[in-house]
Amino acid sequence: MVAFIGILAISCGGTAPTPVMSPKTTKQLADPLEPMNRVTWELNRRVTFGILEPATNVYLTTFPKPVRQSIGNMRDNLTGPLRITNQILQGRWNDSGEEALRFLANTTVGIGGLFDVADRMDLPGSRGSFNQTFQHWGWQPDTYVVLPFLGPSDNVAAPARAMDVVGDPLTYVAGLEFALIAPRVHQLSDIIPQAASVMRTEADSYDLVRQAWPYLSRTTPPDWTPRGAPDVATLETLAAARYKPTDPWFALRGKRHLVRLPHTGKDFSYQSWMHKGPAPLVFLSPGIGSHRMSGNVMVLAEAIHNMGFSVVTISGMFHPEFMEHASSSSMPGNPVTDRADLLATLTAIDASIDRKYRGRVTKRVLAGFSLGGFSALQLAATEPDHAPGSVRFDHYLTIQAPVDLGQAYRTLDQYYEVPASWPEKVRAQQFDNTFHKLAALIDQRPPEGVPPFDADESKLLVGYAFRVVLRNSLYSIQQRTPSDLVSVPTSTWRRENSYRELMNFSFDDYIKQWLAPEELKKGVTEKCLFNATTLRSHERALSMNRRVHLIGNRNDILVSPQDMQWINATFGDRAIWMPSGGHLGNFGDPQFLKVLGGVMNEIR
Repeated sequence: MVAFIGILAISCGGTAPTPVMSPKTTKQLADPLEPMNRVTWELNRRVTFGILEPATNVYLTTFPKPVRQSIGNMRDNLTGPLRITNQILQGRWNDSGEEALRFLANTTVGIGGLFDVADRMDLPGSRGSFNQTFQHWGWQPDTYVVLPFLGPSDNVAAPARAMDVVGDPLTYVAGLEFALIAPRVHQLSDIIPQAASVMRTEADSYDLVRQAWPYLSRTTPPDWTPRGAPDVATLETLAAARYKPTDPWFALRGKRHLVRLPHTGKDFSYQSWMHKGPAPLVFLSPGIGSHRMSGNVMVLAEAIHNMGFSVVTISGMFHPEFMEHASSSSMPGNPVTDRADLLATLTAIDASIDRKYRGRVTKRVLAGFSLGGFSALQLAATEPDHAPGSVRFDHYLTIQAPVDLGQAYRTLDQYYEVPASWPEKVRAQQFDNTFHKLAALIDQRPPEGVPPFDADESKLLVGYAFRVVLRNSLYSIQQRTPSDLVSVPTSTWRRENSYRELMNFSFDDYIKQWLAPEELKKGVTEKCLFNATTLRSHERALSMNRRVHLIGNRNDILVSPQDMQWINATFGDRAIWMPSGGHLGNFGDPQFLKVLGGVMNEIR
């Protein structure tokens, strides 16, 4: 699950502005081989895009789902003896006996494993691998390793994989290699689409997976015991991870284009899904660190495209792709500069679309969510000040946008600092168990009636996800314009120590220590900068612009009750409120899509 891995993107020594976690208390694998591992990761990335992803796509489109299911059943059945062996080596006699009965039933009645009859006989089976066995024997992983063509591993999992290959019956079949390609490809088909998505959209996919690996590879369950009441808003925010396009091929059906941006002189990538005939065009501007093909972007893009609109997506303004190609400033965060850069970028894209698809755009709509929605509202409020020749939008749609960026950033900083309130003697354990539970949700459910996370845990996960976005932005800034605030030099192939230091900077630190001094050099005072981070200064212009539409959630973690009152007073019936969803946690919910469809019909 790609978005869960995104939330798991944690730094080995990541701490709050007043450090509450240290490298000694966080249970992370050492990465002394980082330069070599990164080179291997880049090799794997190229192999994934050049060979494995196309092969997987052919397999998924050639074989219908029932056939793929049978191939998967056969593959699972062939590895049954390997699971039985490991369960015996671990002394799991009940599991090994059940697995043996399962193997016998599927091999005979299930015709060599093509049909999973054992599941209908209440023999669901259980996991068993040499990685599990080695850890049961006391071998503890402590060093991260990236294997060529196989991906993330460690000093225990790597030899365990070798033993799994030795124990795999397909290793010894001679003369039938071609016939056995399907089980091998099926095995990859469960992994490659997610791996390719992570590699394609994340600012540093290597570090993302490195931090997730220790939790994803664990063979023991987490402690599901609740320590407090859940927080619905942050739980629903985390739920954004489960949404993906209903059409698994939607993302790959989009076309990637390059456009030269006059205001920076650099080439910039955007993605488009154009209807064959005339249709209104929606420019989709995403949240703070989203890539143009991130999961939440794709969910919205697909929904809007299915409503009859052509769609263009770009990366968010804090994503390195935008920062390094479309930003005229060395640092994002000044809304005045950011919205000007966004407008100039969209104007260049609009001209590019007009050249490529002349006569097929009937209207232009700027839609944005989260920080992208904030910028969309600012552009709507400042239309008279737009540069001559800028693209003109017939409508603006903002989804779950904050009103006050300062308040939103402070909330995220507070979430990240939650572990400071935990007793020091159990802090590391609770921290570790939180991320262990997140990883375990991929394969198992918590006991009935137990929420997956209490309030502190869900807040921590949300805070970490956003802090990693900030860290990636700071790394991009530091590479281009090194700051005296950072003592560790940046390196493309060895980033661990640099990342650890950058994780210490909060959003408040970034605004006050990084951005404000840089803006002051341009004559922008700190007071002017902070005034620009709220929409309240544009109240009159927004209330008068009837082409602006807003969709929000009543329990959005980045919108205060006072913000909601201001929105209602400013937008009136143009603001539609969903009862729940947290921040961006209901994009795939049928009720949200119904409301979105109503707004899009009005825009049409």
